[in-house]
Amino acid sequence: MALYGALDLSGSLAAFAVMDDAGQILIDESRPMRGREAASLAVFLTDLLAGKGLTVRDVTHWTVGSGPGSFTGMRLASALVKGWVFGCPDIKVRCVPSALIAASAADAEAVAVLQDGRNQEMLVFGLKKQNGTYVPDGFTAVWNKEQAAEEMPRQHYSQWAVFAADKMAVERLLPEDSAVVLQISQTCSAVPLLRAAMPFDGDLDKLVYIRPAVFS
Repeated sequence: MALYGALDLSGSLAAFAVMDDAGQILIDESRPMRGREAASLAVFLTDLLAGKGLTVRDVTHWTVGSGPGSFTGMRLASALVKGWVFGCPDIKVRCVPSALIAASAADAEAVAVLQDGRNQEMLVFGLKKQNGTYVPDGFTAVWNKEQAAEEMPRQHYSQWAVFAADKMAVERLLPEDSAVVLQISQTCSAVPLLRAAMPFDGDLDKLVYIRPAVFS
């Protein structure tokens, strides 16, 4: 039996979901995990699996959230899964953009996910509908308030999605007279990553790093 697991640590929460080959969700849990708390990531996952009578070796397909977000968190999640599947050539792996979680709040052919990039900037990640699910369209950007006012009207996105935790920071960067309505994602579930229509290409290093401006 195939068993699909998805792990995301691109933000302040660790999200983990497991699905069987019939599409039934067996695990859908998240937990705050910042900084040193990430040392408990492996225990968090193995305890959840054990609660269902499973181990990491039972997961035949792994999906890791690739961001954008905390690069440290994304690398930790990727490294953990890499270690677990080492020497197991039959286990399939892939990276899927964590932005798909926020995009699950949208319903449009093209949507951009906006995230707090700190330094009074927002990260922008574009997605498009393909076979009923979202896939990256290749557009990424970092905008400050002035750039957002100039660039947003030029884009083709009909919806703009944001994680609830980033809502206030992103709203402060929108143009004063903006008619943009944000689609707020209340979920931190990794289930949208499980259902992504992207291939298991064996690459756990395909992390999304949108670099905000750096000041010396």
